[in-house]
Amino acid sequence: MSSAGFRALAHARPNGRSVRACATRRFSPCCAPHQTVHGIGGMSRANKAGSGQETATGFPFADPSSVTGLRPTPPPPGSRALLRAMWFVVTALGCSDRATNAAPPAADIDLRSSSRAVLPDTFTYVSSLRPLSDGSVLITDPREQRVEQFRFDGSRGIAVARQGLGPHEWSRAVGLVSACGDRNFQFDPAARRLHLFERTRVVRVFAPDRTPAVGALLAGAAGDSVIYFVQPPPPPVTERSDLRLGDSLALVRVRLRSLAHDTVAMLRDAPGRVVRGADESGVLQPVAIARPAFAAGEQAAAFCDGWVAIVRVDPYRVEWRSPDGDVQRGPLVSQSPRVLTDAMKQDYLDATADQRQALASAPPAVRSALLARFEEFPTQLPPITTFALIAADDGLLYVRKPRLPSDVGQQYDLFDRSGSRVAILTLAPSEQLIAATRSHLFTVITGSLDEQLVARYARPRVRPLGDDP
Repeated sequence: MSSAGFRALAHARPNGRSVRACATRRFSPCCAPHQTVHGIGGMSRANKAGSGQETATGFPFADPSSVTGLRPTPPPPGSRALLRAMWFVVTALGCSDRATNAAPPAADIDLRSSSRAVLPDTFTYVSSLRPLSDGSVLITDPREQRVEQFRFDGSRGIAVARQGLGPHEWSRAVGLVSACGDRNFQFDPAARRLHLFERTRVVRVFAPDRTPAVGALLAGAAGDSVIYFVQPPPPPVTERSDLRLGDSLALVRVRLRSLAHDTVAMLRDAPGRVVRGADESGVLQPVAIARPAFAAGEQAAAFCDGWVAIVRVDPYRVEWRSPDGDVQRGPLVSQSPRVLTDAMKQDYLDATADQRQALASAPPAVRSALLARFEEFPTQLPPITTFALIAADDGLLYVRKPRLPSDVGQQYDLFDRSGSRVAILTLAPSEQLIAATRSHLFTVITGSLDEQLVARYARPRVRPLGDDP
């Protein structure tokens, strides 16, 4: 065979797909178990005739020039049959190492000994942190009803806006969610108020008919006109005080201008049950949610460009959904199962002894239900924990992993827009990530007396979106 024929073999694929693209984990059916689906429940979208491009997800498919900078050399006349036979041999060889190609090792990022800047203020519970373009941050502490602006220059915090029920006031110091740039949403489910912050001012308060229902959890926003929230199913009409939680949660998108809403996806909820008690009028109301130890369900996070990340738990992988409904399913994340031993369970019980003691004054029904989390254990740890997702401003997704008391660090999986895990971040056991930008990572440090500090790290090098691996 001529040298031109071998060059053609290096690129030849049905539909113009490239063997060399196997190294990028984007194209090859044997080394990239990604699946692009058109619509929320739609059919697989075929490649454009001739070009092999999949434009819906924003990633180039099957065009070697978009990856290697080369155009495929056409095969010489009379060699097509030989090329076809050799293509099957190359495909078989490429697929024989499927596990290696589909899930390459992720980079390790360890910040436990890295330098950091720490705010001088202490907090009782930091529920959210939102970086602003001038280098300052907004921090909410619901236990102290604080919404304040801080700078990492040693100065004290400055109160933001004002608490109240007026048109430019926030009702409670609940968490902030990015609405792109210096705009952030704040949803108070008890007051059914949705606040829009611009830097340090509340510029708009949305009426109850434009806010999520009670019990919903704000999952993110696409600009200041679209919000996403996770909505549990309505409780059944019953006189029982102990109800099993529903199996599924709905991820709902709401367009604030038109009030149009649609269900983007369904999420499998963590096992658990709702404990209800009678209020002053005798009506049963939810008072607590009881879940077994380490229970975690599927979760979603919306980014300000309209993309949504969904973390599936069994099997563990990340699924991306574009603003127009296309689905990009990432590869399965391989990891060694962590089987819970009796010693691990005892370490967990010892570390949570104070929490069990605090339940002594709770009503009997609530106490017995909440004690279940200290008595029911899974066979092995799930891949993620509750409230695990951090939607970074650069489009990366950080997923917190469960941590046992004996672990020497808190770990996070980092995923890019292809659904591939690109890095594993390790923090000190007392730290949790709370926000991430292109230049910095922000963490919350919990002390021995449960006091909390906020730290800032320079963000280590992580492969930017769109870069080839």
